[in-house]
Amino acid sequence: LNGPVSFRPGSVEDWAAATLNYPLTAGDHLWTDAGAQAELHVGSTAVRMDSQTALGIVNLDDRVVQLSLTAGSLNVRVRSLRPDEVFEVDTPNAAVALRPGDYRFNVDGDRGLTAVTPFEGQADITGGGDSFPVYARQTAHLSGTDTRAQEIAPAAPPDTFDAW
Repeated sequence: LNGPVSFRPGSVEDWAAATLNYPLTAGDHLWTDAGAQAELHVGSTAVRMDSQTALGIVNLDDRVVQLSLTAGSLNVRVRSLRPDEVFEVDTPNAAVALRPGDYRFNVDGDRGLTAVTPFEGQADITGGGDSFPVYARQTAHLSGTDTRAQEIAPAAPPDTFDAW
């Protein structure tokens, strides 16, 4: 944790200060305040949250990790996955299945915008009745939810959050 980070268990409506090394489970939510950052680990995968990021844990078991990113920026490093394992990040625009690699997500939930950048690896994006891959050093820009627009562009270079 770096700065004020809030935690809300799935069974409770009230937010509290997140504590270091607290075990998370399906239904839990995290929020990083302005200027804050947080890192969590699921097995060998590292998930890093930037300032003003809202993250929920949708599903978490021995084979499936499903996160919900509704606002902010997320950096995910998936070191390895067995053939029967799934690591997915859901945004307001799409579900993004990850393979081993390094990924950056930027979500503006208020405007319905998502950007997915695999620095290494491949992301498989599904939503709005469409499915397509995004390869390393590309960025997929998504807008809309029911009718989604998409654009693939070269990835911008990593920034200070990616270096963190």
